[in-house]
Amino acid sequence: MKVSVIISIYKRLDNLELILMGLERQSFTDFEVIVSEDNDALETKTFLENYRKNSSFKIKHVFQEDLGFRKNKALNQSLRLSEGEIIAFLDGDCVPHKHFLKEYVHNVKEKTACFGRRVFLDKDYSQRFLQEKDFKLLTLTRLAFHVEEGFKYGFYLPYDWINTLDRAGIYGCNWAILKRHLLEINGFDEDYVIAGVGEDSDVEWRLEKIGVKLQSTRNKSLVYHLYHNPNYSDADIEHNHKIYWQKVAENNFYCLNGLTKVEK
Repeated sequence: MKVSVIISIYKRLDNLELILMGLERQSFTDFEVIVSEDNDALETKTFLENYRKNSSFKIKHVFQEDLGFRKNKALNQSLRLSEGEIIAFLDGDCVPHKHFLKEYVHNVKEKTACFGRRVFLDKDYSQRFLQEKDFKLLTLTRLAFHVEEGFKYGFYLPYDWINTLDRAGIYGCNWAILKRHLLEINGFDEDYVIAGVGEDSDVEWRLEKIGVKLQSTRNKSLVYHLYHNPNYSDADIEHNHKIYWQKVAENNFYCLNGLTKVEK
């Protein structure tokens, strides 16, 4: 197995269906999917049981009791189940371009993590996409008047190049890395129990500590972000940043509350 695609979800099975449909269209096909659910919903289990009947790829399902935001705990469970050499991450609101995985497989290598960007669909167009499930809606000519942000990221550029303009770093909704590097830093830090920072910025600095460099695959590994209301606030980010800077000061790139639990 070359790639394990981990999709973090919380409810919104209509979104998940579109994401899985996007994965069915991939030009690279040697992958499995792990649905990483921060919830324990019967509806999700039933949906996946039915979807598996006609799926072209293996689908695993991680779930846990809904006790608030515990995305990182679900991600660690998903890592334990993963069989792929490369781990690619999607959030439950991001539908992949058909060459999403091909580009990550081409660009991810030893000591290099890659990250893409999002095309933010507006509210009405997101709803239309969810209803019609027509991927022709994602052509640039149709998207031109229906993107809230990131239209420039919607251009797929297939030729071989390294983007040196995008230095913003990892977003948890769209990135990929060799699995062994995540094991080296003990996976995701489960101390973060509010959305934002913990599933991307925290992982990024710890990877850099072990010599992993970041490479932008903007305009290569594309995803289309489905509209939703904000699910965290500026106060939440501020709270997480306090935890983040404390951890940076302590310099524990191998987090204590990760895949394995380490006593202080």
